Amino acid sequence: MDSYLASGKIVHIGETEQITDTFKKRVVVVEIISGDQGQYANEVPFELMNKAAHYVDSMKVGDTVDLMFSLGGNAWVRDGHPTIWFGSNKCFNIKVQGGGQATPAQAGQGVPATAGSYADEPVDEIPF
Repeated sequence: MDSYLASGKIVHIGETEQITDTFKKRVVVVEIISGDQGQYANEVPFELMNKAAHYVDSMKVGDTVDLMFSLGGNAWVRDGHPTIWFGSNKCFNIKVQGGGQATPAQAGQGVPATAGSYADEPVDEIPF
């Protein structure tokens, strides 16, 4: 699966939710500014799962961060009902710009050698 890069300011850090005995998650919302003149602000939720849920323990609202994430999605199909699609941004590495908490991914555990980024593409129209 491809990975993507983003940078922005933390606007919300959720509590860690213990979903099952072996699965927990935490949501972090990051304000990402886009557009060729920085005119579009988007507050984007990212999910941190299991060990990654603790990556933001020492971070606070207002910190500017760099993160790596992958996109996920599923369809929910019920007989006689329209199909509903769900999407998620699964963050596997996050750090405060200029330092911050080191994560296992920074040490080379599980980070792909290359990562695609929408920021590398020319901006011709609104980015959503």
